[in-house]
Amino acid sequence: MRITRLFYITIISLFGFMCCHKTSEPMVPVTPSNALNDMIGTADIQAIVIDEFEQETIQIGKNDILYSTYTNNDSDTEPVLGFLKSIIYTENQFYIYDSNTNATYTLEENGSITGPYTREGRGPGEHLYVENLSFNSDFIYATDLSNGRINVYSPMMEPVKALEPYSSWGGITVNDEIILHLNERSSGFVPSFPEEGLVVVSSVKNLSDTLATLMPRIIPAGYQPQVYNEVKYSLNNRNQIVASYSPLPWFFIFNNQYEHINTVILEYSAFDELDIPTMDFFKPKGNEGYGGQMPVHSYKLMDNGDLFITLRRELLHLTRENNSYQLKGRYSIQYQHEDEIHDENSFTWVFNQVIKKTAHEIYVYNPGYLYHFEMPLNESQENVIRSKDSWL
Repeated sequence: MRITRLFYITIISLFGFMCCHKTSEPMVPVTPSNALNDMIGTADIQAIVIDEFEQETIQIGKNDILYSTYTNNDSDTEPVLGFLKSIIYTENQFYIYDSNTNATYTLEENGSITGPYTREGRGPGEHLYVENLSFNSDFIYATDLSNGRINVYSPMMEPVKALEPYSSWGGITVNDEIILHLNERSSGFVPSFPEEGLVVVSSVKNLSDTLATLMPRIIPAGYQPQVYNEVKYSLNNRNQIVASYSPLPWFFIFNNQYEHINTVILEYSAFDELDIPTMDFFKPKGNEGYGGQMPVHSYKLMDNGDLFITLRRELLHLTRENNSYQLKGRYSIQYQHEDEIHDENSFTWVFNQVIKKTAHEIYVYNPGYLYHFEMPLNESQENVIRSKDSWL
């Protein structure tokens, strides 16, 4: 993993010690970023070594797929979707934003699709491009950066209002109380307020009502690689938050008071094969910067504290017990469906994102598929009886 050899070796040696010992002054990894060092030094740290856990193969077949963009659709009545950009599940149905048609649809669990409900434009409820969908118990939310707003719809996809101004390039996540979105004031090569966090916690009623900012900039203004200042985040209905810096498989856990309570670091030999940017500060010449491959694509924080993490074709299921996370399931997703036009190496399988979890099933989507699979019996049974962690 290219976070500098010395940096990586330091992490391994430290966590080889930390996983087996508890001290009153726990050791922490040292990075080239003082801001990151300060952050990880304020809370408990744990490491999860993925190679030590057995991987289980999940075969996805025809009966597991609720919708596929690869299936030949000869229907004259149902729309044909081409790129499933964002999917949520609420009101006993799926809401899908398809970027190929630039519109939003609903899908029943029996595969019946209805829509479009939205269209391109600048009028009420219209959008130029939707970054993502989110929802709470009252409304459906759709980000529209080009129009500078978040469109709010009823569960029937009727326009209700718009939250403005919205100008951050990332998507949002929302519950009944708060909205998480990226902070334009602290982002970019030369930010206007670099001292603020990269993620804004706003009131669900007013984007301008800032309750907190999280995740400090870890690459100083004017230096590269700025990709380390790109963050992801997930929010559940209990105001608990998980956030990360894109090139790092490190997860920062926040309680419902927006306090950083612990950090979970994934260690995995497969990360060594990726072209991950080195955390070496430099002043760029011209437009010189760095992108590279990211070890973690997405993750989903569930209401009971479970955390699902997508590592390309692999899916991890972490459960929270006694104020720390345990790796409960490690799944390799494989595809078996002879009736579809499909390239087994299609990039769509890299972008798996968990939508919801029931007692026995996990629902996942990527740009080409919406599917579900049954959880192993021993895991699903244990998750039914496991008590919820309060994170207080």
